[in-house]
Amino acid sequence: MRLAASTATPSLQFPGLFHTEASGTSAPRAHLHSARRLTSPASIRHCKQHKLGLPFCHCSPRINVTCSAHTGTAVGHAADPPPAGSRFGPLFPHFHRSKHDADITQLAVPALFSLLLDPVMSLVDCAIVGRLGADALAATGASISIFSLAGLLVSFLSYVTVPAVAEASTQGDSAEVSRVISTGVWIAVVAGIFITGFIIAIGPLILGSMRLEAAVVVKATGYVWARALGSVGYLLVLVGSGSFRGMQDTMTPAIASLAAVLTNFSLDILFVFVFGWGVTGAGAATSIGMGVNALVLYSRIIQKRLLKPSHLLQPPTWGRLRPMLRTGVALQIRNGFLWFVGFLGARMAAEMGTVTMAAHEIIRQMWVFSLQGFAAINVTAQSLLATHLGNDDCKSAREVMQRLIQIALVAGCLIALTLALPRDQLPLLFSSDVQVVEKVRRVMPLVVLMLPLDAVERTLEGGLLGCQQTDFIARNTLVSAAACMSSLLLVYKLQLGFSAVWIATKVLILVRFWGGFRRLSGASSPIGDVRKPAP
Repeated sequence: MRLAASTATPSLQFPGLFHTEASGTSAPRAHLHSARRLTSPASIRHCKQHKLGLPFCHCSPRINVTCSAHTGTAVGHAADPPPAGSRFGPLFPHFHRSKHDADITQLAVPALFSLLLDPVMSLVDCAIVGRLGADALAATGASISIFSLAGLLVSFLSYVTVPAVAEASTQGDSAEVSRVISTGVWIAVVAGIFITGFIIAIGPLILGSMRLEAAVVVKATGYVWARALGSVGYLLVLVGSGSFRGMQDTMTPAIASLAAVLTNFSLDILFVFVFGWGVTGAGAATSIGMGVNALVLYSRIIQKRLLKPSHLLQPPTWGRLRPMLRTGVALQIRNGFLWFVGFLGARMAAEMGTVTMAAHEIIRQMWVFSLQGFAAINVTAQSLLATHLGNDDCKSAREVMQRLIQIALVAGCLIALTLALPRDQLPLLFSSDVQVVEKVRRVMPLVVLMLPLDAVERTLEGGLLGCQQTDFIARNTLVSAAACMSSLLLVYKLQLGFSAVWIATKVLILVRFWGGFRRLSGASSPIGDVRKPAP
């Protein structure tokens, strides 16, 4: 039976027990008893009419506890407050079960599967091409840095689609869902055609600026041209997967990614070893795999009637494009700086020789693969926070964010342990060159040590994206990139070596983590201070 509160006195709470009222103007902490003491047999007074046990004691302050169907009162008082000085209690109390765990699991597990499959295509290319020699591996690494720029510049398509579709879907507006998807498709096709031409034209110039050996540049150019043909498919995948995630469906993108990886692996074997196309064949296999991914996604979109032909055939108005492009500009600033930091690190590694560049690519691939595990938490944060805020439920949004930070810490530690234990054998999967393997073994512990922080940083960013805090994300990335580039230039000036390049790169993560945490724990947080329990 619920207990109704009296309106004459201020309210205190017994979580999960009953509602109480303080009958005094102040409540000295020394007189507050624990909830366990109050529910002991000796401290129970029964409401005779309704047979309801009410806890009480005779210490001050006195608490009025009123049965909702009876006017009689009993005497009791509140439980002890949380210990003073625990600033991060809601984040790190203990890892008990949460009411949001089911929603998180339903989204995060398929998202993890899908997001891990995306870098699997690059890992497959890296592992297969690595059998062709250090030159081929260095060519693949240099080429991928170009596509990292293109991908970062257009990844806003997924980020802006998730909250827009989530809001429209929450309100039951299927027409708006269709308009959001069709607008994204138009941007994807136009931008994809432009990016294809841009990469084919400017790719060789970028490779030349990296001071690679002549043989490496020739092989890298073939890979760039072959993979550039998949740009339109890649952008369509961003819009399609973002649409499904906005509707809290991460299973469909996972199925599409699996189809793409299987296609990529089969064609890698065929093009590289059977046809003898080498690095160029690996790039072509990746492009075709991305097209298969897009085909599966949009077949499902059409089947579920999420995209109306009338919306797709009509070009979007400027009024619809403007908010997406405005958000896109902010995210492009963020992504551009992220790419430049990665490019600067890759160029410094290339100047140290082909062996160092090959080792850098192996480490980068393993690091990116690890980040995809954290990206699943990022995607979950985007989807759930966008949905809860669309329902004006800030309390649930904050609880979800707190839970996801806990999960990110555990995931970061587990992945770090997984990479640390086979440290001596892991590089052998990518290269048989003794010098390359030794460089990887020396630097990899530095990367592994920072993985828990990487996990929390990605989770905080996902929360900010779900809250549509893109302007802040751009500013935060600008500051962190400036700090990171300063560190990299210092390493270059002092010639501190390959290990120092990766240490300097981690400055980016440190500053972004601190900025994101301050935003979600400050007065301007859109979901309230994540260090405090939800009201």
